[in-house]
Amino acid sequence: MWMRKAIFYMWRINNLVPHVSAAEWTAGATQRQHIIAHRAWIWCALVVILLVSCSGGAQEASTSLPEATIPPLVEGSITEPGTYAFIVGSMRIVLTVPAGWEVWKFGLFPASQGPEPPEGRGLSFWIVDNIYADPCRWDRGLLDPPPEPSADALAAAIKAQWGRYATPPTTGELNASTAIEMDLTVPPDVRLSDCAQENGKGRGYFLYWPQRGGGGRYAQGPGQREHLWILEVDGARLVVDAGWFPATSAADRDELWDMAQSVQVS
Repeated sequence: MWMRKAIFYMWRINNLVPHVSAAEWTAGATQRQHIIAHRAWIWCALVVILLVSCSGGAQEASTSLPEATIPPLVEGSITEPGTYAFIVGSMRIVLTVPAGWEVWKFGLFPASQGPEPPEGRGLSFWIVDNIYADPCRWDRGLLDPPPEPSADALAAAIKAQWGRYATPPTTGELNASTAIEMDLTVPPDVRLSDCAQENGKGRGYFLYWPQRGGGGRYAQGPGQREHLWILEVDGARLVVDAGWFPATSAADRDELWDMAQSVQVS
């Protein structure tokens, strides 16, 4: 910004500087002295303007520094209340977190409750390229072909995913960013023991989608409810997932919702 200002002022001053003709230059010593003094005064003014402009430019740049000082969320830590940065893939997510939330690889959950039933809740972040055709039999593979690379296409695929209830996607927003929103419900009668098991884990998983780079989103238990915000960020789909259970208190759901609504992505 300051450089553009300097160029503008240089152009203005150039028009003010006297252009000396040969006749004027030979007119006499006194006139030459006046011209030289006038030119020197104008260029001194230019130096002052440039210094002020540079100072203003440094001040403008400094306004972005506080964002860089936002502390990162560290996996395994328990939060104090405040604003934090969470990194998923190449995305930087800034959000406001209450006290007592535990950080894990893909999100946060209250340390005192966990994400499990009957009253658990959590907020998680996912970069989703494709989903499993059947969450309970996820071992049979992903959708083929995968959804088109848009938030709308991913939401439509999730709506049609077998074995789970989903509301029709709608266009909404998350903290002023356009997002596709929808609600999911894991069937209350689903038996996780009937679902495909991961090697060595000894339990079945109701698995929605893989996370880009490893891992994946799975249900914490029957009857789990979730609200999704699906955003398009730099050619990728980011899914912000707020999950809870029917027994989760209204106050706890409100706290989860407020945290989700504070999310900003860069």
